[in-house]
Amino acid sequence: MNILPYQSEDAKWLSGNRRALLANDPGTGKTATAIVAMQQAGFEHVLVVCPAIARSVWERELKIWTARKWEVYRVNSPSDPMPLLLDVPTLVIIGYDLFSRKEKGEHSKVYNRIAKNARNPVFDLMICDESHYLKEMTSNRTKEVYGLVKTGKVKNVWLLTGTPAPNHYGELYPMFRYLWPDRISDHKGVPMGREQFENKFCHIKEFQVNGHRVKSISGSKGGTEIKGMLAGVMSRRRFSDVVKDLPVIRIETLPLTMAKIPLPGVVRGMDVYLKGTKTDDEMLKKFQMMSKDVMVASARRQLGLLKVDALTDYVADMLDNDPARKLVIFAWHHEVLDKIMERYAGWKPVLVDGRVSDKDRDARVIEFQTNPKTRIFVGQVLAAGTAITLTAAHDVLFVESSWVPGENYQAAMRCQRLGQKSGVLAVHACIEDTYDQLVADILARKEADLAQVFG
Repeated sequence: MNILPYQSEDAKWLSGNRRALLANDPGTGKTATAIVAMQQAGFEHVLVVCPAIARSVWERELKIWTARKWEVYRVNSPSDPMPLLLDVPTLVIIGYDLFSRKEKGEHSKVYNRIAKNARNPVFDLMICDESHYLKEMTSNRTKEVYGLVKTGKVKNVWLLTGTPAPNHYGELYPMFRYLWPDRISDHKGVPMGREQFENKFCHIKEFQVNGHRVKSISGSKGGTEIKGMLAGVMSRRRFSDVVKDLPVIRIETLPLTMAKIPLPGVVRGMDVYLKGTKTDDEMLKKFQMMSKDVMVASARRQLGLLKVDALTDYVADMLDNDPARKLVIFAWHHEVLDKIMERYAGWKPVLVDGRVSDKDRDARVIEFQTNPKTRIFVGQVLAAGTAITLTAAHDVLFVESSWVPGENYQAAMRCQRLGQKSGVLAVHACIEDTYDQLVADILARKEADLAQVFG
């Protein structure tokens, strides 16, 4: 598999920069670009810091975009092992959440193990995926992740995010202060303080609350100067610039780690059901036959409920960092659909399933399409998979999927209709290392085949 021409250009640019910000819009393939770039640069000891839900994504993408053998250490908890000696190409993947947990003393256990253990290696490169997680100067994770640069434990740093400043330019301060302090320094070489930076680049309102003066940032200013300060260290492409190079609809899987949550027994024992199957078609046929089994149906529903909880950060990160972005979520069981409505109530979701009348269904579709405050559409795969238009969103999340590929493809294509201005990304969430991931991988491959012919 080859990366697209614009990704090749970005990889070449990244590989030639010691510290860089790749700020392409979401959905443009920054992970693949960074993996290709780190190989072009000859880096062999790489630390990836990312949202917890993206750890498995990096492990999967590494297998897709490199032919070399890499040792991968995915750190899911502070006690998980990390390598002491790196004599082969090694990728260590850690979630931001582990840098937020202070143990005894002022630092997290993970930070201490990397920064203060003399036996631990020096990384050629640290990649901060979704680096807007480091926008708060006073947060522990910001201090620790960027602090690894000060300790000398990382030589190069690449930041990846489609939203470098989700709310205002003041959120760029930690990045400048730690990575490019010279760009915010006066003629004596003294960097601006945070308050000085915010006063210069943010609209600030002050008011009194219980006799105390409170400062609130209401917006940004000085965009031209900020752009100049980022010249040479930031590369940015808008989705509209590259959409001609992308497929009309992309189908991917999103494996979720459930290490500490007990799974239904039938999930762990699914191998017995699949014995003797070799091809995708054989396995899918088995899955479809098993769907009628009461125990399998119950396990499928329980997994759907677990995934709703596990996807909360994923949904929040997508919608909170882009106030105009909307999301279509599909599931199979009523209980799962109801939990989605409850868990994500803050984004004013609307629901369409078999319990909804035709009149209400039409009203809810119009509500999603036209009301900017209605950020999520929740649909049952069959009941909401035909005859409606959902072009207000270009992101589709399957919390549960049909085990018939064509039904999922048809549902996802509700977003890819006349009026859609972006490429659509449909993601199948699945529980890692279970039959759920196996069937999701098969469905994604088959739906991608459908998209290639009919998309």
